Amino acid sequence: MMASKSISNEVLWRNEVRLLAAIGFIAARNGLHVQASEIFEGIIKNRPNKPFGYLGLALASISIGDSEKAISVLRNRGLVNIPDDAELAAWLAILLQFSGEVEAGYGLARKLAGLRIDGATLDLLGKFFNSENKGSEHSVAIKEFFLNFSDTWTN
Repeated sequence: MMASKSISNEVLWRNEVRLLAAIGFIAARNGLHVQASEIFEGIIKNRPNKPFGYLGLALASISIGDSEKAISVLRNRGLVNIPDDAELAAWLAILLQFSGEVEAGYGLARKLAGLRIDGATLDLLGKFFNSENKGSEHSVAIKEFFLNFSDTWTN
């Protein structure tokens, strides 16, 4: 008789979710918005209290130039489900800045001061707020900025 192995209640294992997220980011980078969105919606359904599904869905929206949808995903879904997540708030602050909502972006960045921020997120904020790529006329910069940091979201 074989000993039974304990099985988690989670549908997807941690490594499987990371692999799916990596595939979703590759899809978004290569213009496969629909496929990337479907992958990230599945991740959100399976892991609603983890940020990378929302970040990936925001990136998929940015990949087709829809920063309004990306902002909505982070603000109305991600931060609703994970209200104190510094990484979601940092990315939302950056997107608000890029989209011309300067005061809202800085206000959210100030709120981050009260949250626990890891070194990578702090580095990300520093690079953004020291960059020249702010304002609505730099929509291409939004995509480039997100793409440069998306590899760190599943770690």
